[in-house]
Amino acid sequence: LSPRVPWQSQTSGQYQRRVHGVATCFQILQHPKCNSSTASSDEYGKVRKLIIELVLVNLICSGHMSFVAEAEKRLSQAEKGQRPFDFEDAKDKGMFEKMLIKCADISSQTRKIEIARVWTHLVLEEFCNQGDLEMKMNLPVSPNMNRHELNVPKSQSGFMKFICRPIIDKLTRIIRDKTWLEILEENIQVLELTTIQ
Repeated sequence: LSPRVPWQSQTSGQYQRRVHGVATCFQILQHPKCNSSTASSDEYGKVRKLIIELVLVNLICSGHMSFVAEAEKRLSQAEKGQRPFDFEDAKDKGMFEKMLIKCADISSQTRKIEIARVWTHLVLEEFCNQGDLEMKMNLPVSPNMNRHELNVPKSQSGFMKFICRPIIDKLTRIIRDKTWLEILEENIQVLELTTIQ
């Protein structure tokens, strides 16, 4: 692996896992027992494009903030009555699908704190394993992946406030159910108290 590859720096592990997942998905779709074998080239192409878009939109550093800003702009229009959110509209539907994938990926943070902590530990262990490997290869250790410097409550609180909260807020406004956002806010408060102590 070369650190000169653009995606190598912060998201190499994430990117490689996503690419592998997409490749595996397409291998499965080629199996004779899958319905894709009866799809026309045009239908298969549309499904393939959608799968790739939905997987790649989920990389946190690949346009997450611009996606959140775009979703905020669209929801503000809908809430002001300028143009209601329409699931029949291809752009609105696409935005919602991407939002669902993003929210599913971080949904562990919208569970009660006991469950969120278990998932946080598992994810951070994966990140730190990558950091260990980067250190062993004399590569710069990616942010939040150095187990010797990681402040879990502070790091997790920041992740929940600046990554999770904005996208969960957008989803709850569309589905008109604030449950996930309320649990997330409770978890942020718990982590902030842990950070202060």
